[in-house]
Amino acid sequence: LDMILQYVGTIPPETNREYRETAPNFEEVRALEESLEGPEAGPPKYSVPEVLGLGGSVDVTLVDPDPRAVAYVSGSGPNRWGYLRDGRNLADVIVEKGGNKQTKFDLQRRRHPLFAHVGLMLIGEIVNRRLFSNVREKKQLTYDANFRFTGFDGVGGGYWLCTVTASQEKADAAAEACVETLEGIGRGGIGSDNLESARRVVGNRHEGEMRTTRYAAEMMSGLQLEGVAKKGPLSLTDFQAMCSAVTVEDLRAIVEELDFRECNFIKAVGKTVKPEGYVEPEGDDVIVRGPAGGSRGGPLMG
Repeated sequence: LDMILQYVGTIPPETNREYRETAPNFEEVRALEESLEGPEAGPPKYSVPEVLGLGGSVDVTLVDPDPRAVAYVSGSGPNRWGYLRDGRNLADVIVEKGGNKQTKFDLQRRRHPLFAHVGLMLIGEIVNRRLFSNVREKKQLTYDANFRFTGFDGVGGGYWLCTVTASQEKADAAAEACVETLEGIGRGGIGSDNLESARRVVGNRHEGEMRTTRYAAEMMSGLQLEGVAKKGPLSLTDFQAMCSAVTVEDLRAIVEELDFRECNFIKAVGKTVKPEGYVEPEGDDVIVRGPAGGSRGGPLMG
């Protein structure tokens, strides 16, 4: 981390200018550089498409000799740094709604560039724990449930996706259980114990992954790009401090903006059917296939 911080910002703006001037698009690049005001120039220029069909459901049937099923629940959300599709940032919306009820410490915390980013990571961890507890342990409807936000940096808006792998008989019930879990969180179902558990997991994960080249390179990517307004050196230095500073009220305010209600969800359940005329293999040499795909989250996840 010390080496990264020592490197960031040490390359003068005119470095390699003699080579840049020979590039075919040099004039356009220079005009773009002159038009930007700095790392807080504004929200992303482009946004994700609007989510259509909210409140609806889709059933998909695929031909496969193995019985499989997967359920998805999804909806719209912010990008990795809290920017919504309309260009607003979650942190700014929360500060505006909070009005005079906020203390100076609330304002200082919520105006920090990492506020929305860390808050979304904590919420993602809380939702995953709640899915495991409710859908898997309590209702025993699945052996794998996963929730995640899309990780867009330079595009406004994003999506969240909840994936449940279940038996064909339980897939529809598992999807409903996911909806129930998300709506429970949306009604303010986040407590201090949830926050403390998520804080430890997210903080320890960041600390451990910072020792890997891949994660360090990912954290450095875009630090000085004007198109990623909230990402800067503070995302390296203040991550753990922000993790410790976020409160339950902060997370509830973010969840309120996410609006976890069924009318804002899209459900999809996919099931397989055996091919017409399919004959089961005889004998002991039966090939048992695992779920399609090799990663946690189901057969359609990358």
